[in-house]
Amino acid sequence: MLRLKKLGTDYLKVYDLLPRDAYFAIADESKKQGIPFAGHVPFLISAAEASDAGQKSLEHNTGVLLGCSTKEAELMQKGAGALPPEDVKTLVNSYNEEKAANLFAKFVTNGTYVAPSLVRAMAERPSASDPRVVKYFSPALREYAYPPSSSPRALNPEVLEARRLMFQYHQRLVAAMQRSGVKLLASTDNSFFGSGVHDELAEMVKAGLTPMEALQTATKNAAEYLGKLDSLGTVEKGKLADLVLLDANPLEAIGNIRKISAVVVNGRLLDRKALDRLLAQVESINTIPH
Repeated sequence: MLRLKKLGTDYLKVYDLLPRDAYFAIADESKKQGIPFAGHVPFLISAAEASDAGQKSLEHNTGVLLGCSTKEAELMQKGAGALPPEDVKTLVNSYNEEKAANLFAKFVTNGTYVAPSLVRAMAERPSASDPRVVKYFSPALREYAYPPSSSPRALNPEVLEARRLMFQYHQRLVAAMQRSGVKLLASTDNSFFGSGVHDELAEMVKAGLTPMEALQTATKNAAEYLGKLDSLGTVEKGKLADLVLLDANPLEAIGNIRKISAVVVNGRLLDRKALDRLLAQVESINTIPH
């Protein structure tokens, strides 16, 4: 970790399959070296333990889903990977408001952020014919996200229903965390980049956040998380003018964030014509035969 510190590493990311001793060793060393650690909650670690260990953010609601269930210990023992449909029903039906409230209060006390990634949790993903895939995915990204060898097939109805049930559970937790004062972060974990953030904010509003609260997950909360609220995150005199200018008020309808008139980035104004030229260039490159 000393080598990583010398390289100027900003964050350490922890992953699903870390053993308990390795996880807590990373947590201890990150404190000693002053490098925050974040990422997934490993399968063998509870969300409460991760928060107490100093993990700065919990990605994709990992750990949080089980942490609100009276069956947490039992389901953790089942091991890694996605839960089968029957266990999804057990998880959702064992949600406990008191347990959830205690966990969220711990997040607030410890300053633990949560990046729920609702678009990642959706039951059905966009198809390969989605215009964003056709126009803006490079051939390599298209092949990675939609490999030719895995032809689309209808999901087992029981599996699809379990996914929908789990997504509703994600939505419930997002709304409860917002009410409890947990700092949420916009995150997607998909390949749609800018438009994926639009999708995520829309899903947060569907889950129960106000448009302003959803916007703050991608602006104020994100800047605060990075320790840069003094220069980013809000529109104020003296802060960096990295802005997206819209043709309609997103506080009236979150979908208005897609109505982009111009972008100001690094002191450069990109009006709608300039943005359209950039999109056309990307589309042209991605449709050149390889």
